[in-house]
Amino acid sequence: MNESAAYRSRACPLCGSQRNRLFLPGNIDGQRITSFSYASRKEPEFLNFPLSLCLDCDLVYAHELPNMQTLGQAYREAEYDSSDEAGFAAATYVRLLRPWLQTLSARDCAVDIGAGNGALLPLLEREGFHQVIGVEPSEKAIAAAPAHVRPMLRSGMLSAELLGEARPDLVCVFQTLEHVDNPFETMRYIHVALRRGGLVALVVHNRRALLNLILGRNSPIIDIEHLQLFSRRSLEGLLRKIGLFPVVIQSFWNSYPLSYWIRLLPLPAAMKHNWILRLRLMGLTRVPVSLPVGNLFALGRKDV
Repeated sequence: MNESAAYRSRACPLCGSQRNRLFLPGNIDGQRITSFSYASRKEPEFLNFPLSLCLDCDLVYAHELPNMQTLGQAYREAEYDSSDEAGFAAATYVRLLRPWLQTLSARDCAVDIGAGNGALLPLLEREGFHQVIGVEPSEKAIAAAPAHVRPMLRSGMLSAELLGEARPDLVCVFQTLEHVDNPFETMRYIHVALRRGGLVALVVHNRRALLNLILGRNSPIIDIEHLQLFSRRSLEGLLRKIGLFPVVIQSFWNSYPLSYWIRLLPLPAAMKHNWILRLRLMGLTRVPVSLPVGNLFALGRKDV
């Protein structure tokens, strides 16, 4: 990302309020920003834009950030090296979704926003969806997709042009809502596109989870990519504000390879890389480990 990009100010992107207090000062070091800074599931750099806490809806958001063109370019050009982790995440998300899919009247179309390499899309096909669409801005993530998945992916940010005539029964927004410039407008567009009776499935970081409170600014969720951070209250408020009935909001355990969890630790990089090397020599880097790291799964239903 261009260090000289002009910054802009914004009010709360969820409720529009300007009643706030400083949550965390900015920590941006241009020398540490790389092509991986906007990559998914990357090793934390603990860089962040200045963050405010909205006193009305409980959202934490970046109140100063670059323009949309600069951010869009950063995501388009971001590296991608997390195919293994994406597969683990997709399996977890399908497990969370499966009990609720039976409530859908049809499974004609499912859309995954922020689809990465499309790991979730074949799993949604197996759940009975006739058409699956992945929306992903990172060109390198799409290039990393398996050949049979790549045609399901559409390059760019969510828009009417990308979705075309699709009217989804299910829209998945998994660990993506923190990254968009305007979460309210993004969700309102999804609400319009969604069929009546359809579901929106969300996964977000819970900033009020115990682990994140303990780690403070050393939590991996404090990141240059995250333009807002949710809590149960702010997430439910977003669903209700756009007209979705909150079916469920719950915490869950994430399952990832052991090496990935080590990469997230707030420890010197050399130490973490040494541990991962030793695990690789023992053949243990891909051992799955499930942990409650403070994420929320939510479902909203469009009734009208």
